[in-house]
Amino acid sequence: MIQNRVWTRTGVPQPLAVTAQQAPAGDERLSLTALGAYVRICLMPDGTQFNAQSLAAGEDHNQAELLAALADLESYGYLMGVAR
Repeated sequence: MIQNRVWTRTGVPQPLAVTAQQAPAGDERLSLTALGAYVRICLMPDGTQFNAQSLAAGEDHNQAELLAALADLESYGYLMGVAR
């Protein structure tokens, strides 16, 4: 079930400016919600585990949209699901 899924950021940590200008920023398959989530994820230390609820903590986001954005990021290789 995707609602209970936990993700971790993949790849080598890079400065936010470099990451935001490269890979997902030019990927037209991603929604603005997915891009925004990716930027927030890039601010986390490498290997940080999170789920949709923890990612949206303190924000007013549509959970279904955020879950879809995370699923897109995972399906296009920007995130990797982890076993709990």
